[in-house]
Parts: sequence; C-alpha cells; structure tokens
Amino acid sequence: MAPGTLAAKTPLTDANRIGNPEWSMTSGSAAEDIDELQPLVAPKPGHLGNDARSNAAAATIYMAAFAQAGQGPANLATQYLLKDYFGFGPADSAYWLSFHSIGWVIKPLWGFISDCYPIMGEHRRPYMIVVSTIGSCGFFFYGYVTSIHQFVAILILTNACMSFLSVIAQALLVQRSGTETLHVASFNFSSYFVVKLTCVAICTYGAGLALERMTARRVLMLIAVLFGPVLVVSPWMKETPSAAALRPLEQMAIVRRLYARKEVWGTTLYIFVFCSMPNAASAMFFFNIDVLHFSESFIAIISLCASAAAVFGLVLYHNFFSEVSFRPLFGVATLACVVLSLTPLIQVFRINRQWGIDDHVFALVDTFIITAVIEVLWIPMLVLASRLCPKKVEGTTYALFLSIHNLGLWASGVLSWALTRALGVSRDNLENLWMLIVLCSLSMLIPLCLLPVVPAGDPETLRDLSREVATLSTETLTSAEINSK
Repeated sequence: MAPGTLAAKTPLTDANRIGNPEWSMTSGSAAEDIDELQPLVAPKPGHLGNDARSNAAAATIYMAAFAQAGQGPANLATQYLLKDYFGFGPADSAYWLSFHSIGWVIKPLWGFISDCYPIMGEHRRPYMIVVSTIGSCGFFFYGYVTSIHQFVAILILTNACMSFLSVIAQALLVQRSGTETLHVASFNFSSYFVVKLTCVAICTYGAGLALERMTARRVLMLIAVLFGPVLVVSPWMKETPSAAALRPLEQMAIVRRLYARKEVWGTTLYIFVFCSMPNAASAMFFFNIDVLHFSESFIAIISLCASAAAVFGLVLYHNFFSEVSFRPLFGVATLACVVLSLTPLIQVFRINRQWGIDDHVFALVDTFIITAVIEVLWIPMLVLASRLCPKKVEGTTYALFLSIHNLGLWASGVLSWALTRALGVSRDNLENLWMLIVLCSLSMLIPLCLLPVVPAGDPETLRDLSREVATLSTETLTSAEINSK
C-alpha cells in the first residue's frame, strides 16, 4: 500500500499507538486518533491525508522555484551595482554581498513560524501569499537605494523572502518525499532543482542582455515580477486545516534529539566546513571583466552554463550515485573540487591561449565541469535532509539543515574578503590573483579531516531514522504530560 493511503484497520489502543511506525504512516477513523507522528494535515474520509501530493501543490512548488530564480539575475545585477554605482573592488564586493546569506541563515525561523503558527489553520498557503507580496515590493525598492546600508537592508529583505518561499516549497516537497523510496525522493528533489535551475539560467541570461541596455538598478526592479505566478497559483492550493500543531518546546525536543545522532551532525558539520572555505569568485569576476573584457551578456552566458552544469550534476547523481554511500561520495567529490578549482590558473597565466583555446570557450568549459562536480557533492545532503525530517516539523528541520549551509556561505564570504585584502588583490592590482586561487583551492582539503564523522553505510538504512527520533520524542513528551497531571 502507498504511504498515506487510507485503510480499514483494527483500532490500536492508546498504549501501542504511540511509537508504532505502521500507525504513524496510516490514518485512523477519528481526529482524536491522530498522534504526533502522522502527517502535518489531518486526513478527511476519502482523502489521501497529504495535500502536498495534489497537482495544485505541485504547481505551487514549481512556481515558488520560479520566484526563487530571482537569485540568479539578482546576484549578477548586484555585482554590477556595487561595481558601477558604489565603485567597490573585489574585496569590498565580496564582503557586502556576503550579507545576502543572512536572509538564508535564518531559514529555521521561517520553518519554525510556519510549523508552529498557522494562519487560519493553514501552514503553507497564507505564508506563500504574504511573503511573495513583500518580496516583490523589496525588489522594487532597489530603485530607491542611495547608500550601502540601504542596499544591505534590501539585500537581506529580498533574500529573506526568497528563503521563506523555499522553506514552504521544500516543506511541501519533504511531505511528498519523506515516506517514499530513496529513488523517488531523489527524483522529486532532482526535478524540483532542475526546474529552479532552468529558470535561473533563463532569467540570468535575460538579465545579462538587459544590463547592456539599462542600469543594474532597473534590472533589479524588474525581478519583482517573478513573484507574480506564486500569487496567482498558490490560492488554488487546498490545505486541510491541521490538527493541533506541536508546541515550540515539543518541536525543539524533536530537533534536539535528531541532531544528537552522528548521522545528522556529522554530515551537517562536513557541509558547513566545506562551504566555509574561501573562494576567488569575486576577484575572478573583475578579472573576467577588466582583463578578459567579457561583456555583460557573456557573463550571463557563464551563469547559464553554470545552471546547465548544475542540472547535469543532478541527473548524474540521480542516475549513477544515488545509491553510493555518503562518505566515499563526499571524499571523492571534495578531492575533485580541489583539483578542478585550480584550473582557473590556466587562464590567469594565459596558458590556454598558448594551447590555442579561446578565453570564452575555456571559461564556459571550466565553469561547467566545476559546477557539475559541486552539485554532485551538494544534492546528497538535500536527499539526506528530506529523509531525516520528522513529521510535523518538516519546515523547521529542513530549513535548519539548509541554514547551516548558508551560514557556511556567509563565513566563506567573510574569509574571502579577508584573504583577498591580505593578498592585496584589488580592482587595479590582480598580480596576486594566482596565489588567492591556490590558497582557496588548498583550503578545501580541510573538510576531509571530518570524513570519519560522515555516515559510511548505505543511504537507504537512514530511512527510518526520523521515525525513530519522532517516536522517542513523542514518548518522552507524553510521559512528561502524564507526570504533570
């Protein structure tokens, strides 16, 4: 029987309902039979008991992915805004742009709010509408930014709105995937990110063409329209009013018990350290523009190539690596990233011209290969996170996984700024760019020291971990309630 399907069952007693894995995946005949481990929404007779599996929910998820595609053109346009309007160099640009991660680091807050505080009994749809409206207004206000502090405030606001949208969309995605097989979960996440990355590629390329004809400020204002489809589609999504939501302390107890497991904190720590390593992306942006004289449209084509590579990496992982254990996959992919991240030296020292390879061709091929390998390293964490999220705290738990990743990106931006400044790399002095690339590449060897804490077994064996965590947490909370009475 498919997970979540209604079935006639012999009623279980109160004593053995709690902590019974089979009961947690099916539904009883009355609302009071629903325990802490059942899906977020209370099933109605004849209903699957999971509104996240409806076509309207699927459309909402993909429209949210379309809205999040604003990240691509926003990242491109903000770089040009800092370069042309504020006159910043590579180090300062890396520092100020790193603040965009704050909006993503606080993802657990958005998950906590949506899981704990429903609006009119609904956890997803109302937040979709409110956040999309605020995000659209935020991008429009880029047209009135006059100081760097105003820029940072709008940067954080717009990314926070896209972050909130991703929390809702991915919580729905977790509800669609959490009880499925590893192959199905991998397919669900891969298809979601294929849609998102395709939209990012198209929008970024369009932004690059627009930057040749209008200012970065105008391009940022145009991104506001991307939230329109969410506002059109999300009201049609049906969401069954939820059963009593978990109290904040109950949520914290489940999340705390989840992160007490080595399988969880080990993988999360590895990803955090890997993402925290410095990079030379900001300096290479100025190298591509000021030395190689790449146009705005070609910079957008590079982003388009990166999105295509990310899709290729997703397909590669789903078809060939989804059954590979996390430890060897992380180890090999990290070593590949170390080697491949040194390849920009070929372009910096102009060796590619000696080989007869055009700068444009080399930049595209190099970007494609590096991005594809990084995607193969990144997508297993998403699949792992979806399978470890306990029921009724999908938004909070999944957002916490990703916020740790985004915290790493913010740390990477700060470290990149410090290292770039220490080496004296600036817009007018790129002499030490090669040294920056080497140091950033070698720093990626540091996460390999954490491989022993990454799960070494079959990923499929992690399937029941979230159910076990939720069961233990429910038993603890129930005992505490009985004792308090």
